[in-house]
Amino acid sequence: MAEPEVSPTERAFHIIEMTAQLGRVSTVDIITALGIPKTTAHRLVSNLEELGFLEHGIERGRYQVGPRLLELATNVLTTAFSHGPVHALLMELSRRTSETVSLGVMRGSEVVYVDSAIGNSPLTLNFQKGHRTPLHCTSSGRVFLANMDQKQLDAYIS
Repeated sequence: MAEPEVSPTERAFHIIEMTAQLGRVSTVDIITALGIPKTTAHRLVSNLEELGFLEHGIERGRYQVGPRLLELATNVLTTAFSHGPVHALLMELSRRTSETVSLGVMRGSEVVYVDSAIGNSPLTLNFQKGHRTPLHCTSSGRVFLANMDQKQLDAYIS
């Protein structure tokens, strides 16, 4: 059976994710990771560079996250949750308990923190928006694990 075709948009997002995770990538890294032809990799990188999502890094032949992606990420982090009703609930809970309250979503085997309200307790732990943590390392993650069925839990453990 033939593998489903991967769209150029998906490939571009894979390149952006890879660059964000590794810091700097070369075209060879992209070709190897995505299994795509050299010309396709160069075209995608060139397009992402033109749009400002990637830029040449200090090291020759390597690319890093560009200013447009940083701007987009900053806008998302400051507006997506911080002004809505969910943030208001976090603020109220934090006010009532004097504790830091964080909102995380499960992505694969990790919790990604999307918002928080800082409490005024002398001891606080604050995860920055976008911070990723393995499920088993935080109370939020353990709540997700506790609500998994046996098949999901087995998949997580293995």
